[in-house]
Amino acid sequence: LGSGLSQYIVQFIQKNMSHNRHNRSVLVGMAAVYAFTLMGIAGYIWHLNSGGMPSRVAFAPLGLYDVYWHGLILLGSILLGAWISGSLQIDDQDSSITFCHYPFTIVFVGLLFARLFDVIFVTPIAQAQGISATSDYFNNPTLLFNLAWGGLNVSGAIFGVGILLAVLAKWQSKPVISALFRGMVALFVISSLVQWGHFINQELFGYPTQSPWGIFISPEFRLPELDENSRFVPIFLLAAVWYLAGGSWLV
Repeated sequence: LGSGLSQYIVQFIQKNMSHNRHNRSVLVGMAAVYAFTLMGIAGYIWHLNSGGMPSRVAFAPLGLYDVYWHGLILLGSILLGAWISGSLQIDDQDSSITFCHYPFTIVFVGLLFARLFDVIFVTPIAQAQGISATSDYFNNPTLLFNLAWGGLNVSGAIFGVGILLAVLAKWQSKPVISALFRGMVALFVISSLVQWGHFINQELFGYPTQSPWGIFISPEFRLPELDENSRFVPIFLLAAVWYLAGGSWLV
């Protein structure tokens, strides 16, 4: 049963790759993904040469609150992932679930689940800010809407958009595997792009390294037991390349 299912999935992917080689919407979306990735790599090379790091804060509207690059990158990742996965032509009879039909719904669901996951599964960043459990958010409800506390979880965004695509597929009487395939493409695209938010936040790195390609992590973001080390394996870069390769192959 397992081998038969695997063979079916491989055949399904190979069949539908040919449908999207000349799909203009998909090509434009992937071109945007590659362009953003090249910008991220350029920023990484600049970091290696200068030791500098972009500010985590993108801007502060009227000085009232900070808007972080990580949140903007996650939002853009959701938009691109939804655009590309929604524009895929799954088979000859498939009329795509396009992003243009449900833009606000997709963005809202993605951001809602991204925040919910961050609240439910308390992240190390939130713990460092003094939040030890989900109940801490509900004891002070204003924190639920303050993204500076904790933040957004890309896993939640992927989960939420995946459920939405499955519901839309069911509603439009489309095969469930079509929705799963779309969700898988969105997973790779979103996961690839959001790594550059991790780069700016200095929050996804591995063991210490002396290699010239190691990323410099500021002391306040290092683990206490590794405080004497300054450069670490750039896990975010490996993840970005891995997810980008997977998404490119699927499309």
